[in-house]
Amino acid sequence: MAKKSVRLDANGQPKFGMRDCLAYAAGDLGCNMSFALKGTMLVFWTQFMRMDLWYSLLLVIVQVWDAINDPLIGSMIDMDKRKYKRNKFLQYIWAGSIGLIVGGACCFIPVPDAPTLAKAFVFVGGYVVWDAFYTVANVPYGSLLSLISADTADRMSAELAARHTAK
Repeated sequence: MAKKSVRLDANGQPKFGMRDCLAYAAGDLGCNMSFALKGTMLVFWTQFMRMDLWYSLLLVIVQVWDAINDPLIGSMIDMDKRKYKRNKFLQYIWAGSIGLIVGGACCFIPVPDAPTLAKAFVFVGGYVVWDAFYTVANVPYGSLLSLISADTADRMSAELAARHTAK
């Protein structure tokens, strides 16, 4: 069986192709699906958990945390100088994806008859865990685009494929 020849760019790296575009788009779709949980959380926390007014207040608090969390985690990833087998972005994306599963589950712990303060702790705790791991996965995912190819057209085609898949 003959092996398919791999086209190389000027730097000796494999050329960027449709398979790369689709893989990048699929990963971005996964991040967007996790982010879509926020809409489901609204229904869960207001209807099932009966936290109408409190949910609004807590949502403002966790959004302030989000504004602090994103630059902190982004800086942490940028400052990481360790050597990884493949690259550091893929390691953070993998760790973030596992954390997204745990954090997403924590956002939907059903305790409708618990006291309001207990529900508030469950919501804030679950959301903070989910948001931190979402950032751990998503920040390096955006940075990974610059490593895909040195060619601007290749990077743009991957970004367009990701945006098209997300819609």
